[in-house]
Amino acid sequence: DRMIDHLRRIELLEGRLGQIRESRQAVAGPLSGSWQVVLLPTQQRGEFTLTQTGTIVTGTYTLEGGWTGSLQGTLVNRKVYLVRIDSRLGRSMELQGTLSSDGSQIRGTWLNYDLAAEGGSEGQWSATRAEGSP
Repeated sequence: DRMIDHLRRIELLEGRLGQIRESRQAVAGPLSGSWQVVLLPTQQRGEFTLTQTGTIVTGTYTLEGGWTGSLQGTLVNRKVYLVRIDSRLGRSMELQGTLSSDGSQIRGTWLNYDLAAEGGSEGQWSATRAEGSP
């Protein structure tokens, strides 16, 4: 009887775990997922992996040239605001943009905190949702 009771408990816990996973996916915001990114005018390419909960956005990035780090920001009324925190430089850039109405693209401008940086101190950027990303 104890074995049957334990098996029933396991089934109930597995069912509850499935419900929790489904509800977490439903709560994920439109920026959650992987994005292919291009920074202009340098044509630097990379990937953002973002998680959105409510209006808060967090994530990580990898850019050509070995640049990696984290991202923090917000999404409000399709307006994206991200701060790039580089693993070598610390806070290094602000990115602002607009999420397309279908949620597949972001286009905007960036501002580098290092005004003498290679590639300039400002430019444009775009991101396209990676295939297979939610």
